Formats: sequence, structure tokens, C-alpha cells
Amino acid sequence: MIDNELLTAEELNVVIANGTTNMAILTDPQQKIIWVNKAFTDVTGYTLQDCKGRKPSFLQNHLKNQPSLKRIREALKVPEPVKELIENFTKDGKKYWALVEITPLYDENGELKSFLSLQTDLTQQMKLRAESEEIKNQLRAVFDHTTVSHVMFSAKYEVLQFNNMANQLMHEICQCPLIKGQRIQWPTELMEKTFSKYFDKAWLSQQPVMIEKEVDLGAKMQWLRMEYHPILNDKGSIQSLSFQVIDIDTIKRAEQQEREQKQVLYGIADIYSHQIRGPVASIQGLMQLLDGTELGEHNNEVYQKLVISVEKLEKAINNTVHMAHLAS
Repeated sequence: MIDNELLTAEELNVVIANGTTNMAILTDPQQKIIWVNKAFTDVTGYTLQDCKGRKPSFLQNHLKNQPSLKRIREALKVPEPVKELIENFTKDGKKYWALVEITPLYDENGELKSFLSLQTDLTQQMKLRAESEEIKNQLRAVFDHTTVSHVMFSAKYEVLQFNNMANQLMHEICQCPLIKGQRIQWPTELMEKTFSKYFDKAWLSQQPVMIEKEVDLGAKMQWLRMEYHPILNDKGSIQSLSFQVIDIDTIKRAEQQEREQKQVLYGIADIYSHQIRGPVASIQGLMQLLDGTELGEHNNEVYQKLVISVEKLEKAINNTVHMAHLAS
């Protein structure tokens, strides 16, 4: 327990109010420790006996060059209240984060009597922040290296965020890089109006809008699918718009090739159906005229073979036409 005679009424009030929830350190004007509370010992492992007469800076171990420590030292020279986030170490060497709030305390004559340092353990919060930052960095890495172009816009068409693929694509289209806080400098008025048209449609309806268009990239024409996705906040209000550009050129070229192949198959089916089936039908008609006619043993044998061959040919033609129609 702290010796009450060491504290003024002001000091006692602060310790009583905060001692149960915060670590508390009381130092003399030379910043040497004269008291610590139970919360301090619970977190750090240091008792009053361990640290009495030492400066709190021993808690920083080898991390003496933290920028926040420099600001604390400058404030204590004045002296004036200061609040900073610092890294400390426990007695067994574990690092912990503490939000430190130091207040100079004065006696009834206005003379500096002590410094009261209240420290909140923020280790868990900082750990969660670090994990969140790591996830954010991982997502950013995926965002930057995806093959889909992403640009985030404000309501005024200003660029908020973009990935590498988007910057590369827009440089090909507009001959200039994307710049945060600025609008895209479209090379033609038509492109600007087209973009604004679908942007406004998605923004006002708060529904995704998608279009497919063949775009002139200078060196070549390329099919792109452009998607406008409204981004809503927790209250359901639109706060930004995600513009995604997906390369569908390979798909479109494949579809075109498939259409051309179907046209070829249609042509093949037409040839077999009319230009070849017609002569076969004529042959079948002539053969029907010979049915019942005495042809002689040799000619009859030839005739029967011819009937079989024509039937096979007709069947092959029908199968070819059928397959051509199925493929088309």
C-alpha cells in the first residue's frame, strides 16, 4: 500500500479513481519511482521494491529511441501533461503496449511535488490492429496483383483507390496515369459521356451495371466488360463506386470463332443435304425402275451390291447432316 503521507489530496483522488483499472506510477520531481499500484505489478511483474528509486524508462529496455519517449521527455521538462503510446517490457521480457498519461502534481505553494503516470495496457488492441493491418496488406497485395482492373470513385468521379492493373489499362486508354483525388482524363468526349452515363445509372439506382464493349487501345482493339458496383455504408447509403474492367477479349474471340465454325458446319450440312443428297435420290429413283426387272444372275448380284452401297451412302449423309446441325 502507498503511504498516504506521500500524497496530496489531489494525488489520492487520482489514484483512487484510476488505480483499479490502470497501472499507476508515482515519481518524484526527478522522475524516480516512489510508488506503483497493484495493477502495475500484475501487468509488469515488478513490485515496488523492484523499481523504487528507478526511472520508469527502465521499462523500455533497449527501445529507448521511440519517438513518443522523446515527446514525453520534452513535456516533462516544461513540465506539462503528456499522453503517448509506448512500448514497454515486463519483468520476464514480454513486450506490452501502454497508453501513458503523465500529469505533473503541485503542492499548495505551487511547487512541483511529483508526476503521476497512469498507463492503460493496450497490448491486445495493438495485436488486433497489427493483425488487421496484416490482413489489409494481404488484401492490398491481392488487389494490386489481380488481373481485373479496379478503380474506386467518389460521387464526383474522383479516383479514391486503384490497383496496378487499372493504372496500366487506363494508361493504355488515356495515355496518362491514374491520380488519387482527380478525375480520369478520358481521351474523347464520347468515352467520358459513356462512362458518366453508366456511372450515374449505377449510383442513382444503387444497383450494379455491366456493359461489354470493344475498345480501341491504340495498338489493338480489345473486348472489355465494364462493371459499375455501388459501395454502401452501414446505413445503406452509397459512399463510393467500384469500377471494374475485365478482359474478355479471349472469350469474345472464341465466341466469334465458334460462330464462324457454325457457319462452316451450316454450309457442310447444306452441301450434304442438297447437293449430294439430290443425286443420291436420283440414283434411288432409277434403281426403283429396275425393281422386278430380269437382270440376269450376274447383273442382279451387281444390282444388290449397288442397293446396299446407296443405302450406306444415304445413311452416312443423314448422319453427317444431323451431326452438323447438332454442332451448330
